[in-house]
Amino acid sequence: MRTKILSIGIAATCLLLAVAGVHAADTERVLYSADGVNVTTPYGLGADASGNLYGAAGGTSTHPYGSIFRLAKGPTGHWNMSVLYEFRGGKDGDGPNGDLVFDSSGNLYGTTIYGGLSSGSGCCGTVFELTPTASGPWKEKPIYSFTDPSAGRYPYAGVIFDAVGNLYGTASVGGSTSDCGTVFELSPSSGGTWTETTLHQFQCGNDGALPAVPLVFDQKGNLYGTTWDGGGKNTTVCTYDGCGTVFELTPNSGTWTEKVLYAFGNGSDGGFPEGSLFIDRAGNLYGLAAGGGDLSACGGHGCGAVFELSPGSGGVWSESIAYAFLGGTDGQLPEGRLTVSWTGRLFGVTEGGGQACNCGTVFALSPVSGGGWQENVLYAFSGADDGANPYDGLVLDKQGSLYGATYSGGASNQGVIFKIIP
Repeated sequence: MRTKILSIGIAATCLLLAVAGVHAADTERVLYSADGVNVTTPYGLGADASGNLYGAAGGTSTHPYGSIFRLAKGPTGHWNMSVLYEFRGGKDGDGPNGDLVFDSSGNLYGTTIYGGLSSGSGCCGTVFELTPTASGPWKEKPIYSFTDPSAGRYPYAGVIFDAVGNLYGTASVGGSTSDCGTVFELSPSSGGTWTETTLHQFQCGNDGALPAVPLVFDQKGNLYGTTWDGGGKNTTVCTYDGCGTVFELTPNSGTWTEKVLYAFGNGSDGGFPEGSLFIDRAGNLYGLAAGGGDLSACGGHGCGAVFELSPGSGGVWSESIAYAFLGGTDGQLPEGRLTVSWTGRLFGVTEGGGQACNCGTVFALSPVSGGGWQENVLYAFSGADDGANPYDGLVLDKQGSLYGATYSGGASNQGVIFKIIP
């Protein structure tokens, strides 16, 4: 898994206006090429109701601890970059990471990997709120600092809201003595304070370890997520405690019960799940696996896959591969979240593959009549001014255009924000 330090994404399901499906696209337009001074390695784009794009930048000479930015489309079609907040590396946080989410008032919430009330080398992360101001820069408030080891440390993923305004997220390590990560809840209290409750502490065994992607709710209020490690299936493909898990947390009278729906491990089923899950209307789960799949590709370890989990009788879930990447023009190492159109097409990116430079792709998966999926590469990056190595999900607008970011390539080789036009 790529360490996404000083980077941030946005929960697109809360922000998008996407209604149209993309049919075919091979036209890319660079909206912004990072200069390495104000913005570098843009990550995790999402949109507000007006179509403005939001994300985070890595550390630069002027913003060494990372920043949150907005890319706004002007009346002439030109896109204008502005830094909304630059982190200072202390109590306010250091290294924004994961997805941002809006509340009903237009405030933004997210996480930083480091910093907080006990800031210092190796500590410990925050959940923050950003509020717009009349003067331009947004006001930042850390609403929780990870100072209690039992609550976890280093939240790589962002947070999500429930229907009554509570926030939910994961911390990648910490929690129990096994130091394997947690799932937490933050509840607002009077006076603007928030109370943390640890819902689950991973044990690095069959229940998983290292949760590092956003959670999702189903219609019944159950939470779903993935762990990068753990699961207990040790094979030649998995060199640690397993290739990761997909888990469910179910509320029951104030407590939450964790159930592993699937543990990766045989290689051909994928491994090391990446990005948040998508739940369709039938309750099936879809996600990306960074490794495994077709074990004849990528040196016998597989080039990654798109997987599907389907619920069955007796609470047993079955896993199938929607598409296994081959590491050539079709791409390899899928990253980030899947984006879904109303027609049921799935869109994502691969960090590698595509052209000879191994610079990554934008792909679509379309359902095939009678079952199965068809993969199409919508764009393959050249590593020049068009960018290279996308590594997070895409934004789909109502015209069917896709937006995303790369961490390298561009005019200064610091990444670009791009648009794929159908």
